Amino acid sequence: MKSEKVYGNTGKNENRKDSYAAYTLIQNFEAGSKELVFDKFRIKKIDNSNWDKLKEIFRPVFVKRVGQHFIERRYKEVPSLPQGEEDFSGLGRIPYDSEDLMLLLRLFKVGDIVYAAGAVETPEGKLLSQYQYPMVFSQYHSQYHYKMTEEEIPAFDEFFEQAPRWEGWYSEWFKIARRYFLWGGSKEFHPGRDNERILDYMIALEASFVLEGDFVSRRLRERTAAIYEGSEDEKSSLKKMLNEFYGIRSALAHGDALSPEQTMVLNEKRLEFEDGVRRLLRKILENCPASEDGRRRYLSGLYDISDVERAEKILSDFGAIKETKIRSQLLKRLRG
Repeated sequence: MKSEKVYGNTGKNENRKDSYAAYTLIQNFEAGSKELVFDKFRIKKIDNSNWDKLKEIFRPVFVKRVGQHFIERRYKEVPSLPQGEEDFSGLGRIPYDSEDLMLLLRLFKVGDIVYAAGAVETPEGKLLSQYQYPMVFSQYHSQYHYKMTEEEIPAFDEFFEQAPRWEGWYSEWFKIARRYFLWGGSKEFHPGRDNERILDYMIALEASFVLEGDFVSRRLRERTAAIYEGSEDEKSSLKKMLNEFYGIRSALAHGDALSPEQTMVLNEKRLEFEDGVRRLLRKILENCPASEDGRRRYLSGLYDISDVERAEKILSDFGAIKETKIRSQLLKRLRG
């Protein structure tokens, strides 16, 4: 059942002393201006005018006077949680809205934006620090900054409103996908050394596109290509890239060292892969039903394994059987 989300006060309103304010310190971010004003929040540069206040808000996290940004979002009242969920913090959806915003930012475009710290200021001026759980919060420096300009604000505001209305947003299958997509983006990534992000992103794709236990790699390649917007050459390139990254994922998952060729793929295609992941997650969220039956029908409609492919797999496995006696017994069973 789809939950109703209650958003906070518009980011374009003036600050109010009787409002709640959620603050998030972000890293690896570049803005085209000193302040970006969205419909529901603002992103501001840290400078001499706000540094002293932000040091108090985000302590004990180190706040730099130059080069960092923070998100500010104000609420006239505490937004309620979905029916049946208990409000342990007394802040309703405010902490969850911060996580949703990180998810939306990462789905919108590529870049290593991370949350370094979060806090909520009550109307009475009390500061409540947010628990820095690793799925969203981290601190590392990256050369791949997340860049946002004023010209992109209308497109993001529209995406902000649309995405939570997609049926897949509240689905059980997306709970897993979003967890690993967020988790992967919060991890520092150095190709050939710190590669855990690849595992997380591949899990996010598999959780979204494959509910069966067999032919996982093939189903993933074919279904993502079927939903991908682009020419046949672009779809072919996507399948080739996913095949390469699935091989990297398998090597990492089974404790094998990456080959020089695989490390080269990571270096050369890192941004292309990450952009492909976010595009595919957006498409599946927008189009795939939330229900298990509806999802199964939808994914099968994108691509399913044919009898010819299954027969080829059986033949390949049969050829791997070494003992003649077992091969003969199996042939008798197949003949029925």
